[in-house]
Amino acid sequence: MQAKGALKFTKMQGLGNDFILVENWDKKIEQPAALARRICARRLSAGADGLMLIEPSAGADARMHFLNADGSEAEMCGNGIRCFARYLYDSGMVRKEKMRIQTGAGIVQPEIILCGGAVAGVRVEMGSPEFCPEKIPVRGAAWGEELALSGKKLRFYAVRMGVPHAVLLVEDAADPEWMRLGAQIEANTALFPERINVNFVQVISKSQAAIRTYERGAGPTLACGTGSCAAAVVLHKLGLCRAQVEMLHAPGALLIELQGEKVFMQGPAEYVYQAELMA
Repeated sequence: MQAKGALKFTKMQGLGNDFILVENWDKKIEQPAALARRICARRLSAGADGLMLIEPSAGADARMHFLNADGSEAEMCGNGIRCFARYLYDSGMVRKEKMRIQTGAGIVQPEIILCGGAVAGVRVEMGSPEFCPEKIPVRGAAWGEELALSGKKLRFYAVRMGVPHAVLLVEDAADPEWMRLGAQIEANTALFPERINVNFVQVISKSQAAIRTYERGAGPTLACGTGSCAAAVVLHKLGLCRAQVEMLHAPGALLIELQGEKVFMQGPAEYVYQAELMA
């Protein structure tokens, strides 16, 4: 039985990048930023990297209204859109394998991958990368520039994949030092006026790379879909990977494919639980 004033929600995750989904078809949630900060707080509430409100759209099957754990809004989330699409499909709200989702970065087209009638994953057309510094945005040059941080000189490559990303090539992506430096880079608004997602990438082979991401508005996360796409674009442009590459995160892998100017991402979307947030 639902308690009076309680808010029903579903928690999902894509490679450990976890999200709270709330149906907001009637748009009755008046303070989404406050809700995101409350429900995403780890140990104090459900805990998640972000909140996704499911809302109506005039030009698509639904609108994904995405908020980071700190209450800030993000235009797009790669792991999030897979969870969002699976929820719509499984709930019967959008009962088709190919759908159109409105995001802050435009219309995104996820495709439900079925195996024996069950959802095995989600493939998403992520759009095209943007390299223009003004559109990422970056103040100054955005490709191959050096950053001096804590005695280290790191070269970054900036690209927009729905949201702004900086990609830095490192020898060991699992080194915990990168998350400390990632926090400094993410908050450098003198260089990145909208802040930026920071990806530390280790090339393993032409078909595999390891990645760790410090996400804008969320901090260190176990995986980042748009970050994987941005990293694959940068590596391919530098001649370091093929047009199809596995991006390895701590919990598993995302398959990224580059087809002309388009980028495609495929990976899992899993349920954690359903519950109610008390008023």
